[in-house]
Amino acid sequence: DPERRHTLVARRDGNVLRFDVRLQGTDETVFFE
Repeated sequence: DPERRHTLVARRDGNVLRFDVRLQGTDETVFFE
């Protein structure tokens, strides 16, 4: 689903890349089956 693709991509947070895994909610992280 292209609209949820952003949940699989790390984002820059200062000098580091950040990747949060959300198990519930509107920004729930997409998992591959």
